[in-house]
Amino acid sequence: MRILIATIAVAATIPGQGMWGPTGSAMAGWATYDACAADLGTGPCIYVAGNFAQLGGIAASGIARWDGVQWASLGAGFPAADVRAVNSYDDGAGRRLYCGGSFTTSSGAPGDGVVAWDGAQWSAVGGFSGLVYDLEVFDDGSGLKLIAAGRALASNGVPLGNVARWDGSQWSNVGGSLTHSVALTSWVSRLTQLPGVAGPELWAVGNFEFANGQVTDRLTRLSGGQWQPQLLGLGTTTPVDVQGFVDENGPRIYLVGRPANNPANDVVLVLEGGALQVSTPLSFASHLEVHDDGTGPGLYMTRAVTETYKMTANGGGWTQVPTATVYGTRTGLVSVTIGAASALLSLGRPQFNGMLQGAHPVASGGGPRLDLRQAAPGAPVTGTNANLIQGSEYYNLVSLEPCPVQGAGPYGGLCATNQLWFLQQQLALPVGTRPFHFLADRNVELFAPVSLPTGVVLEAVCVRLSPSGPSISPVSRLTVQ
Repeated sequence: MRILIATIAVAATIPGQGMWGPTGSAMAGWATYDACAADLGTGPCIYVAGNFAQLGGIAASGIARWDGVQWASLGAGFPAADVRAVNSYDDGAGRRLYCGGSFTTSSGAPGDGVVAWDGAQWSAVGGFSGLVYDLEVFDDGSGLKLIAAGRALASNGVPLGNVARWDGSQWSNVGGSLTHSVALTSWVSRLTQLPGVAGPELWAVGNFEFANGQVTDRLTRLSGGQWQPQLLGLGTTTPVDVQGFVDENGPRIYLVGRPANNPANDVVLVLEGGALQVSTPLSFASHLEVHDDGTGPGLYMTRAVTETYKMTANGGGWTQVPTATVYGTRTGLVSVTIGAASALLSLGRPQFNGMLQGAHPVASGGGPRLDLRQAAPGAPVTGTNANLIQGSEYYNLVSLEPCPVQGAGPYGGLCATNQLWFLQQQLALPVGTRPFHFLADRNVELFAPVSLPTGVVLEAVCVRLSPSGPSISPVSRLTVQ
């Protein structure tokens, strides 16, 4: 076994200061690949997945939990295995943590490819098998489902293709087939979602050439229950990452990949007007993530081995985020929140000298956020929640009676002197009524655009409910143009 010693810095805020500090945890292993923040019923924790045998001085095989004070293992974990993806999902029987990767029962894991943790023990999920690279929670029109992407996925011996859905009782194929002319080299590596006119859209990238028999550019969109080909000028190299983001120009898809006319290096591409445009010419881009550092949700990118960038307003360029110098291959970029603190973690594989970090914080933020935007006069209004904790309960409250001074009102900073009934109606909505009252299933929620009359002034806050009391975001104000 190849053992490297590295430092993984999952951060916690220092009260009263805009500073972040590492936990000082040592990692023995190969790499960290994914992370998420979730509340499984005992409070929010950060879960870090990868290929390691030790974290923070405790034995932890492939998966570990940080509760804001200390690290802990999750049972026996995954000896001698890669855990590539981690996410939480409630299938109706309670929220559990799901892990996906290249593990099998013969390597010591309790299942093949996907297993679930209920807070006390691991279990197999529906006879699943295959190599899993990503896990996403997505509403396909029939409610939230757990979506697994990878290679040669199957359930109880029945092939499912490279993308499959778990509904709590069984696995099924998603969208038909994504294939390659060389069958054994076909896989789906990354998933993301974006609000569309007819509801949420699921996008996928990977090493495939055909979507349901039609030629596609290693990028595809789920529409009408089927994968739709996208001929946009991508090269033959598999895109590294894909991310949906709502900015001043509305919902857009960003990719880290290589255009066919310049296939030398990975750059950030944006899908605009039915074609891919270069969002930044910076070469050696690696991963994308949406995170709120306290100034509103933004799109971040890691580049090369040391650098992290944030996209400036209106897609006007990228600005480097000051970070500690950390060398090694980047394997992921993940926004996490625990309590009132949040951080953007740059995950990675250390270099050979063993003195490098497996993860480090690159930007900090506070608790839940709600951002309202309008691309141009007459355009719909879009909403983005950031810094959410999976499994936590949230309200988005909107007031149509703005305060003279933004955020000076009595109800979480909202004014509702004559329209208190409007806030009361929102508070009375049952959980599951998005975007007003919901349980978070991801750290960022992108809501579908809504057309509103010109001149309407909105003020809104996001409230997280917890046993320790509510956490309320700053007030977001928008005048519809």
